Amino acid sequence: MPAAAPIARPIPQAAALCFRPIARSRAEILLITSRSGEWAIPKGRIDPGFSPPQAAANEALEEAGVRGQVIQESLGAFEYTKKGGWATRPGLRCRVQVFPLLVEDLLEDWLEADFRKRRWVPAAKAHSQVDQPGLTQILHDFPAWLQTLRA
Repeated sequence: MPAAAPIARPIPQAAALCFRPIARSRAEILLITSRSGEWAIPKGRIDPGFSPPQAAANEALEEAGVRGQVIQESLGAFEYTKKGGWATRPGLRCRVQVFPLLVEDLLEDWLEADFRKRRWVPAAKAHSQVDQPGLTQILHDFPAWLQTLRA
């Protein structure tokens, strides 16, 4: 019987859940389009020398044109299959750790502005705007997490 192929570990990534308060108990989340046109949050590989929260903040700047305060506490993680881009083979799995980022500055011009759209959505509705199941759950749970932050 041939030996089973080793199961590749998912590629670690970091993402920024960019938010801004709009009222004492509510917030908006910034969604961006992925390269395939789906709504998502800024995410990418963790470059050498960067911690996951630092990588998340860097992705927010490059992909969404935002600067702010990244919170070191992860909101959770999700896995997805990478399509295109830097993926060297089909079916490449990635595991994304998500960090909240309080937006302080929204740039008019940023690195990936030519091929990404962005929009603010109410935090309570953001989960219905994305298609990745793990991300959907993190977005769904975000308003409750935000309440603990403000307590």
